[in-house]
Amino acid sequence: MAPAWLVLPYFCWSNMDVVAYSLWAGSCGRWLWNRLKRHGSRDSETWPLATADNAKKILHYCNLVQGAYEKTPGEIIERITYGTEAWVVKVAPTTLGYCPPHYILRDPERKEIVLCIRGLNLADHMNYLALADTRKGSQRFDGGYVHRGLLKAAEWLMDNRTELLKEELEKEPGYKLIIVGHSLGAGVASLFTLLLVNHRDVVGNIEREQIQCFCIAPARSMSLNLAIRYSDVINSVVLQDDFLPRTSTPIVKIILLTSLVFTVAVIWWRCIVDTFISEEAMLNDEKRLYPPGRLYHVTYKEPCCCWCSLRRTCHIKTAIPVEGRFERLVLSSTVTGDHHILHYTDFTKKAVKGGAKAFASDVQKIQDNIIATLTAMIRIRCRKLLFKHRVRIYQHWF
Repeated sequence: MAPAWLVLPYFCWSNMDVVAYSLWAGSCGRWLWNRLKRHGSRDSETWPLATADNAKKILHYCNLVQGAYEKTPGEIIERITYGTEAWVVKVAPTTLGYCPPHYILRDPERKEIVLCIRGLNLADHMNYLALADTRKGSQRFDGGYVHRGLLKAAEWLMDNRTELLKEELEKEPGYKLIIVGHSLGAGVASLFTLLLVNHRDVVGNIEREQIQCFCIAPARSMSLNLAIRYSDVINSVVLQDDFLPRTSTPIVKIILLTSLVFTVAVIWWRCIVDTFISEEAMLNDEKRLYPPGRLYHVTYKEPCCCWCSLRRTCHIKTAIPVEGRFERLVLSSTVTGDHHILHYTDFTKKAVKGGAKAFASDVQKIQDNIIATLTAMIRIRCRKLLFKHRVRIYQHWF
């Protein structure tokens, strides 16, 4: 028999209470269903596909940034599958907590000087402090707002690495300067690029077009006006449901300072809170931080019309959106796994191969259509000639 505290309220409710409760329960159920069926691919469903050249660039820099997780030139070369140690100019496996570990690479084939910055080190508490060292609207920069802790790391790079970068660029005139980072390093790379673009004299007054930044799984580092303004030099790459580009600064603090179990609870709670915040309110908040620059979204699963199964297709889409810059967290089993740099490399490689096959098939279709059209034209011409010949023969005999 059911306890009295469970049965009694139903007898005490009026009809209006039952209707109100039913509407509330239905609304909660609808919200929960919409949240559970949401997929990361919806963030870029209206974006155009990236070009094959840009996709190959992303794959190349995903490969290079893996080397920042190693400590010696030999290990870096082996990790990034290059064949000579002469290309590694500088390795900084530790910087006493001022900046994430990084290395500098000279690439004669592409004519680039590349600075690669590694992501968050779970064993280094200084990385946690750098990512958590900010408050909303606490750091102004160039008419906008940036992440204070990441800006400090970028300023350290300006003081300690620009001289070496300048020397390399002077040795190899015409080379481009590429800054690549993953996770925490991506946020540092984006703000370091902002500093370089505004102080190009420290690297030999190279042109703005010679500076490019690729942020892999970036932390939110700058306000919307800066993200749009510097989209010509900064590119951000996000894999499917990756949580970090979708996570606001206060939630990042909570995630870094709590256990894994509590982190999952925080992500769920943030999903609930974000549901009641409109896109307009987010856009009107000038202090809110966003993923920087032009966005590239690597997707490998898309929901079918029945929402029961997924189409496993790899695509890379790109845009410079004002709205929909990965504002909503996604509840999925891959929300943390999609942040790993190896997953970025694997799925980008699949997208590049799939794009090449699709391009080849498209070219083959075009060629087949051209051949079919020419064949049809030849047949029509032959029939006309044959008809004229028969008419002449008929006229000759009759």
